Amino acid sequence: MVPYNLMRNGVPSDDGSCYLDLIDKLTEAEAKTLLKTLETKRPTIILDAYNSIKRTDPEPDRPSAEVQGWCKCTHCPEMDRELDRVCCNMRPEHCISLRTEMSLVTDTLVLNIQGPMNKGIYVHDAALEQTQDELNQKLRQGAYRQCNLWIHGHLGPRIRKNVPACCVQVIRDKFPDSAGKYTGFIPLE
Repeated sequence: MVPYNLMRNGVPSDDGSCYLDLIDKLTEAEAKTLLKTLETKRPTIILDAYNSIKRTDPEPDRPSAEVQGWCKCTHCPEMDRELDRVCCNMRPEHCISLRTEMSLVTDTLVLNIQGPMNKGIYVHDAALEQTQDELNQKLRQGAYRQCNLWIHGHLGPRIRKNVPACCVQVIRDKFPDSAGKYTGFIPLE
């Protein structure tokens, strides 16, 4: 619910403009507290906002030897396809794949509980007599969905985003394919 003092003519603004006055009135300390709160709830909001500023000054505390030119966190594996080369863009010590929440993204119990909410695509069903590779494939798919939900929030129907390669590696390590064959990101046509 939008507080009344943030509404225009008693109606919340759809474009968020009702918050501009509030944001303008924040002190530096209040703004930092707000950003830290947002970071714990939706880390990519901060990342998206930061990237939109198009920061041009160098980041001195980033290691000079990056894994690849496209990876900033230094935790991304080499990816064969350009489409899969997505980094969390965090500093190495703050890589999203190192956060404690990542263990929930790959937790089998969490994935099996979430499965029915996602049309049951990765719920383990003993009656299906799945091979370990088939089960791992479904668990990977569920973990990718969980990761996107954690990073981006609910995206809505027919909206897809790549999972950062550093997180993809954690998921693949937890639910490997015995032949090492992975599909990668599939965009909607």
